[in-house]
Amino acid sequence: MQPVEIKKDIFWVGFVDYDHRDFHGYSRSPDGSTYNAYLIKDEKNVLLDTVASGYEGTLLCRMAQVLEPEKVDYIICNHMELDHAGALEAIIERCKPEKIFVSQTGLKSMAGYFDCKDWPVQAVKSGDSINIGKRTIVFQETRMLHWPDSMVSYIPEDKLLVSNDIFGQNIASSARFVDEFGDDGEYVRRVKEYYFNIVLPYSPMVLKTLPVVEKLDIDMIAPDHGLIHRGEKDVRHILDMYRAMAEQKPQQRALIFYDTMWQSTETMAYAICSGLEENGVPTRLMSVKQNHHSAVMTELADCGAVYRRFSHAQQYRTAPHGGPAYLHERPAAPQPHRRRFRLLRLVGRRPQIPARAVGRHEHGDARRACEVQLASRPRGPQGLPPDGRDHCRDPQEKMSGVICPLP
Repeated sequence: MQPVEIKKDIFWVGFVDYDHRDFHGYSRSPDGSTYNAYLIKDEKNVLLDTVASGYEGTLLCRMAQVLEPEKVDYIICNHMELDHAGALEAIIERCKPEKIFVSQTGLKSMAGYFDCKDWPVQAVKSGDSINIGKRTIVFQETRMLHWPDSMVSYIPEDKLLVSNDIFGQNIASSARFVDEFGDDGEYVRRVKEYYFNIVLPYSPMVLKTLPVVEKLDIDMIAPDHGLIHRGEKDVRHILDMYRAMAEQKPQQRALIFYDTMWQSTETMAYAICSGLEENGVPTRLMSVKQNHHSAVMTELADCGAVYRRFSHAQQYRTAPHGGPAYLHERPAAPQPHRRRFRLLRLVGRRPQIPARAVGRHEHGDARRACEVQLASRPRGPQGLPPDGRDHCRDPQEKMSGVICPLP
């Protein structure tokens, strides 16, 4: 239970959860995760974030090897979600800090979780700073990355950004730094998995935040999950990755995910896959019975076309904002047009894929012919073709597997 000194007199004192598999209840963490907390020794000793409830003993043990927990003067809560603040009450009871710093929105969240009316809490906003001796800590709110209360803490003297949930990954390892991990491919995959399952809906906020971060003089980014990015090369790499993922510029690659009862839909999915591959488009086929939804979301990272098939009626649409080209199920009942694109419109820009991919597959006595029209088409209101027709397959054909192309 040794602390790790990441900068002079700045220590990692968090917890490595090797057994964690269900991150926030909706994303996998197949390699576990970490709850990173950081302790600064200065004229005022500062603890940045805590850990999940039940692991406060490990946190206190690591802190005690740096200084007595009772000598902690300030606690900074960059984010009140319970994987970072679950142990807060126990830590406050032990340390009895002079002040606790949270964002203004975090103050409301704190009151929802804890009986904190007697705590010495001070709300801060972007640009506020505190002097702790040799160092200054500057606060920057990062609302909706990924909670309304989120903020980051910047220490200019050490060129260190404690970034909370952004720039993190779910990796449980004895390595504390990216350059110690030794598996670049696995690291990149975990970054994408984390982004596309946690951060993706807030990509516009990422694009607004990145210029603020890039103006800072930093050579280390210390997130609250996973490995720490140190050195200009690793810092630049994670910033560039976030920009690329937030801009959603996919490669020429397609993803087909589907569910099937009697393999008829599966047959159609394989036919479409065959047609795409014959036209030189790398394609991934995923059954939602066999693949967790967070694995499907991760695969969206590099895709420019998505085919989703769950019911007997389908249609091809291009999102009205010029976003991803994809095949989409037809809603069973009339719904507002925008709701049809809620999941997949975040994938990326329209890809440059061959205009027509045709796949044929035998199934029993019936020949399935599936045509995928992926070329850019002029669009009228609500993303429909100019004539306003829906151009979906004839619903009377039930499971014939024929998808009518756009005119």
